[in-house]
Amino acid sequence: MARHRAKFGRLGGLTAALDGESQLERRWRKGADGEARIGKRLERSVERAGVIVLHDLRVPGSRANIDHVCVGDGTITVIDAKNYRGKVRVRQGRLWVGGRDRTGLVEGVERQVDVVRSVLSPGLTADIVGAIAFADGDRLPLFGRLRVRGVRIDGVRQVAKLAKRRGPRDGASRELLEAIIRARLSR
Repeated sequence: MARHRAKFGRLGGLTAALDGESQLERRWRKGADGEARIGKRLERSVERAGVIVLHDLRVPGSRANIDHVCVGDGTITVIDAKNYRGKVRVRQGRLWVGGRDRTGLVEGVERQVDVVRSVLSPGLTADIVGAIAFADGDRLPLFGRLRVRGVRIDGVRQVAKLAKRRGPRDGASRELLEAIIRARLSR
């Protein structure tokens, strides 16, 4: 779609429809739409608590990114946004979405948490956790909270509650944590 818009301007949407968007392009667009929607909902949910939300941070040495990082006083929540279809379940320590094993998503969040932890100075105290936020919370179990190896799997509202948690009393301030993360991971 983007290349059609660049080439044909306002008619780009029409030419893309006529040309046919590839499956990869459709999946990428759907994911990007869900990521943006989740980002806006996160911001609205945590703003009164003074939590700072950073979006689309780079992973050094990689083409990968970190969708969202919520920074509170002494707390950091690393969030991977997903716009998937199908029921979300955890069985035998593995994440299943729509009947497919998606445990790799958990491993990705674990790597993102490690990246954020690695950019903080050794003396800083911060509680860092990872989460996967699904855009469509209707696909999640009604009762209970899903976790795989410490990574929380939930809808946006519950992940926002996680991001608003209180940190260690001697933890670094959100402004300091935000400044460090932004300086080392911004695009």
